[in-house]
Amino acid sequence: MRADEARLAFSNFDAWTARSTQHAELVAADVTAAQAFLRRLDLALRAPDALNIAIALRLAADLATFDDKMAASAVALGTPIAAA
Repeated sequence: MRADEARLAFSNFDAWTARSTQHAELVAADVTAAQAFLRRLDLALRAPDALNIAIALRLAADLATFDDKMAASAVALGTPIAAA
């Protein structure tokens, strides 16, 4: 990808996120929840995934992911998955 194509892709992505997503700040409670999720041996979570699930739970938001393992863990934790 050329630099001008990359800039256009970033611009399109930024425009989409501005109109279609909600920005959420990470709070200490999210880190605490994510730590608890990571200690669950029945879940196959990575730290960034656990943080995203914790934030979605706090906001009562549906989680959008293409990662099947993350989605399964999210569902096990009570987080709804956004429909494709």
